[in-house]
Amino acid sequence: IQDYTPSENEIIFAEAAVNACNELPIYARVDIFEDNEGRIALSELELIEPELWFRSHPEAAKLLARAIKEKMN
Repeated sequence: IQDYTPSENEIIFAEAAVNACNELPIYARVDIFEDNEGRIALSELELIEPELWFRSHPEAAKLLARAIKEKMN
């Protein structure tokens, strides 16, 4: 596993995939790939993630906890 910086088009595609959900999830991981025609394609939209990689970005734990708390209120 290594860090990856998505392109602007990849970010737009991923945001569109998440925004297609009836209710916007608190967390989502969007796995994409380039198909045989060179187009961005969705391989997985994961809404439940067993490994959140907080060790790579510790502040994300606080952000997720805050979002869950707000959702519960």
